[in-house]
Amino acid sequence: KHECAVQRRRDEDERVVAGIAIPAVDAYSEACRAGPSLSRDSHSRQSVELHGWRTGPTKEVHIVQTRELILSVHLGGARRVRVFTEQGLSRSFSKPGDITLIPSGKPVSYRTEGEVEFATVHFPIDAPTQRDADMWAEMSSLQVCLFALRDDYALASVKALMQASNASSREGARYVATLFEALTCHIARVVEKSDAEQVRLARLTEPLNLGPDFD
Repeated sequence: KHECAVQRRRDEDERVVAGIAIPAVDAYSEACRAGPSLSRDSHSRQSVELHGWRTGPTKEVHIVQTRELILSVHLGGARRVRVFTEQGLSRSFSKPGDITLIPSGKPVSYRTEGEVEFATVHFPIDAPTQRDADMWAEMSSLQVCLFALRDDYALASVKALMQASNASSREGARYVATLFEALTCHIARVVEKSDAEQVRLARLTEPLNLGPDFD
């Protein structure tokens, strides 16, 4: 088991250093050592997806760079989750109810000190659309992490999507698609208007525990 874990970490490090971005669902499955607990698909041309996750008891979680912009929603578990930045561990911390936006192509690592339940929404930066081209361009322009924001609308939308049954009926599919579309518009506005602290994520090319701890 230990040898497998070491090899997995070596593989992650090699991808980070090489700058290879992978599909987000694969990156988070690898980081959590398990597939998502649930999944929702927008069934639209934009191919936005939502997935639910649990980390299991752990001290740190390391996620390689992904092809998509990620909305991460902290749902439960550990109440003082911090992110590794270029200066070391963040001063601020995420608690249940907070959201974080992670740019595409950026690896991210968290100090969790316990189990975390969370959801991710994956926004492909090359989503094929003309009608909403400006909105998607705004989202894809994000270069820094927006960490531990309080956003009741995003939280409520993600919870509603998680509670929605698999959209087998026409009405159900329309409901889920509408939720995804509204959430996408909202996140684009967050990226454009947010005055939240902008966090430059650690490059993760050296051992994480060498950075200073602000506490």
